Amino acid sequence: SGLNQRPGKGQLFSLNCPFFRSRPDFFIFSCNHFAAARYYGMQPDLSVVVFAQTRPRMIRNYLVVAFRNISRNRLFSTVNIMGLAFGMASALMIFLWINGERLYDRFHVNVARIYAVMENQQYTDGKIFTFSSTPGPMAPFIREKYPEIERASRFTWEVSNLFTYEQKSFYEPGRYVDPDFLEMFSFRFVQGDLHTALNEKNSIVISSAMAKKYFGDDLPLGKLLVMNTKTSFVVTGVFEDVPHRSSLRFQYLLPFQVFWDENINWLDEWDNNSIRTFVMLRADADRKNFSDKLKHEIRAHVATTNVELFIHPLTEMYLYGDFENGIQSGGRIEYVRTFLVVAVFVLFIACINFMNLATAQATKRAKEVGLRKVIGAAPDQLFRQFMGESFLTVCISGVVAILLIILMIPYFNDLTGKVLGLDLLDVRLVAGFSAILLFTALAAGSYPAIFISEFRPVEILKSQLKSGSRAVVFRKFLVVLQFTLSIILIISTAVVFRQMKFMQDKDIGFDRENLFYLW
Repeated sequence: SGLNQRPGKGQLFSLNCPFFRSRPDFFIFSCNHFAAARYYGMQPDLSVVVFAQTRPRMIRNYLVVAFRNISRNRLFSTVNIMGLAFGMASALMIFLWINGERLYDRFHVNVARIYAVMENQQYTDGKIFTFSSTPGPMAPFIREKYPEIERASRFTWEVSNLFTYEQKSFYEPGRYVDPDFLEMFSFRFVQGDLHTALNEKNSIVISSAMAKKYFGDDLPLGKLLVMNTKTSFVVTGVFEDVPHRSSLRFQYLLPFQVFWDENINWLDEWDNNSIRTFVMLRADADRKNFSDKLKHEIRAHVATTNVELFIHPLTEMYLYGDFENGIQSGGRIEYVRTFLVVAVFVLFIACINFMNLATAQATKRAKEVGLRKVIGAAPDQLFRQFMGESFLTVCISGVVAILLIILMIPYFNDLTGKVLGLDLLDVRLVAGFSAILLFTALAAGSYPAIFISEFRPVEILKSQLKSGSRAVVFRKFLVVLQFTLSIILIISTAVVFRQMKFMQDKDIGFDRENLFYLW
């Protein structure tokens, strides 16, 4: 009675009646094809017009339906949620490890300008071997010679010395460095002045853990530590314990001048490689140009040499530390790439498992889909509904995955020797986890949503629902792919386990107990 004019196709029309005036949250949604045909044939039948709620209420309805499906199919939902949760937890644990590997040495403020000076040595057979050892006199010399260098420091290999304070004596690992070292690298000082801490020959800088071990709660600055029962050093600084994501490890730092004086008979030779050298270039320096200039520096001091110098970025030192014939050939980055592939495989298997289970359960919701289509629901609306349900399931799985990670992290750290943590306030971590959720929801939910939303209502209501040949082939392909990836991972795990077992149990020809070596 309230219809004033015939609406055009795709247009909404309203009825001027008390019901609609009292319920502004309703609008006419659509009418079924039969009624529409009758209407445009000038035989309107308003009894079949269907009303739908506004978008917020529709979304709420979708959520209610999703939760009802989860609660009604508890076994199916549990299997689906736990399958996704274990897959996501495994993938996220690997991603945490990968992120930790990538962040090595990144905490230094000047990390982009710090380089290790390295050597390529070419031998008579034409092979080139790469070393990180450099001549003792090089660091101060090249700092004065090349204006591109802002700071330079020598860095010895790890030295273990005996330190004594009153009745306490312990062996501690440490290094000898130049004063510039503390200003190049961002090892945070908690006591003392890093600009002057190593200026004096008898000074020593120690870690917080070492300070606690020897001095307890007393102020360590100005205290004397006796090294190897003969040389005393004054504590002039205390730094925070070296971060776990640092490739440079030490408990104390001593002035390089001490090491120089003790080994002057061989250390001042340019053809004797025994220490590492780090340089920090100026902000406007050209790396390639400087590396070309530095390349033949050894030839200026040694008449006959097979050595060429180059600089290697600190950002690549941990992951890209392997060289073959003078060319960077990999390093720990190979492990990172391998585990990244494993993480993707695990997550992909979990997604395929979800897709297979969802499509297998599709027939139980066929009548619901048929009725929704009869009353006017379009395929894209059904697609959004089922994608929303998949996303809800993925979010629940994500919460379970986080709980699993919290339980697994201590054991994972013991296994890998790392110190990983789940910091939910880390923007980068939250962004990565959100990306995993989104990827999983799209990968796992897209096909079931498309598959279900394309059901034909006539076949459903006549109980003649059949899957097309393409759908059957695709589902079989998913099952085969899932089993293939699973078998690959299982075989790979078995091979690695057997190799580890072989290395542990192999008879190496002598009894390793009570043996030691001297060097």
